This record gives sequence, C-alpha cells and structure tokens, in this order.
Amino acid sequence: MEDSTVCTFRLSASDHFFGLSLARKCVNYAICHNVQELDISCIVEKSLEFPPTFFTCQSIRVLKLRNCDGNMIIPKSFSLPALKTLYLYRASFIDDDCLSNPAEPFSRFPNIERLTLRNCQLSNSIIYAPKVRYLEILFRGHRPMFSSESKIVLSTPRLSSFKFTGQVSLDCFIEDLPCLDKIYVDLWTSFEEPYTDEVKGRMPLNLIKMLGQLRNAKSVTLSLDTLEVVLAYFTFSYTMSMILIL
Repeated sequence: MEDSTVCTFRLSASDHFFGLSLARKCVNYAICHNVQELDISCIVEKSLEFPPTFFTCQSIRVLKLRNCDGNMIIPKSFSLPALKTLYLYRASFIDDDCLSNPAEPFSRFPNIERLTLRNCQLSNSIIYAPKVRYLEILFRGHRPMFSSESKIVLSTPRLSSFKFTGQVSLDCFIEDLPCLDKIYVDLWTSFEEPYTDEVKGRMPLNLIKMLGQLRNAKSVTLSLDTLEVVLAYFTFSYTMSMILIL
C-alpha cells in the first residue's frame, strides 16, 4: 500500500469544529499514498497546522486549503515542486523563526500556474511566481470589514489573467506583464471605524497606479464600485486644480 497513489483526497468538515489531530492524520494518510490533488475545508479550534512532511510533498499537483474559522500557518520552508494549482483561504505566511512574514512565500513553487489567494495576509510580500498564468487576489467577505491597505510586489512575467476583489487598497509594484490578456477589478470601500483618512486618500491613487501597471491587458473589466473609486480620484484632482486657479 505504500506505493499506491491517491488521485484526489477531499476533506470537508465546515459544519462543526474539527480536531487538529484528526486533520493531521488525514493529511498524513494522503501524503503517504502520493496524493495528487488535496482539498481540505474545515473548521478547527486553533490555527490549522500540518505535519512537516506535508510541506515537502513531491506528489501534490493541486492544493486547496480552507480554514473557515482561524488562519492557517504556512512556514517559509513550504516547498511543493510538482504543484500546478494553489488555492488558499485565510492563510498566514510565517518565516521559520515565526517572527516575520517571508518576503517571497511562493518562490518555492517553481511550476505553479494558477494561484488564488482569498483573505490571506499578504502585506509586504513579493508574489514571485514565474510560471503563474492565472492570479486571483480576493478579499470579499474579509474580516475586519473596514478598508485597509496592503503593499505587495508582483513578479509574474507569464501572467495572462488577473482578478482582484475586495475593500483592501493594493499598493502594488508590478513588473512588466507582456502576456497579460484580461483583468477584472472590483474594489469597494468601507470607511467605517477604525479606517484612517490616509487609507481613504490613497485608495484612488493606489488604484490608478495599479491599473497603469496593468495597461498591457487586452480586456479590462471594472465594477461600478471600482469606477466610483476612480471617480473620486478625478474629482479630487479637479477640486485641487480649481483651488489653485482661484
């Protein structure tokens, strides 16, 4: 049985709290059977942690991890050489010393082509993924619900599709994207406490900056909420110009 292969292993326990020890045993079972697609969605009592062997698995090609209650702790040593598709929901990327965020949490996935990050802690991270073609950064339903700002760097030269949704203002530095085909942006605002005036002021500027760096896209779709943020930028610019004239 040690040489047997599990094509797909799915574990879903979203309706009740799930024991950490049982989750680890299930993951160990899948790894020992050379799992190719691992899909875990569960609620655990504490942060979801996995056994060390999971982070160096040689067989996983598709990985989907969702922790519906707390965050998942992803160490810097995470390395899956066969991985093609990665979906993470509420993941925290922690350096091996557990004191800081790693600068490039995805650099150890050399063959990843599709990356979805939903409600993950990404601030001050570099998304370095030279083979990624599809990238989704989603903050829809993100807690806390007030608007905030997150600084990231995108180094994804083969990217062809980019989707961003949520109330988080992305302060991006994006390297050249010659293959970019389409983008979708749905940025909405929630200026309730404890948001800061600085975030409110920079959100339109960050959006314009991000769109400018995505100018190679052949197809651009902006939601109505996003257009309102863009309008706020031009309204501010017009107001300032009128003040200077007066």
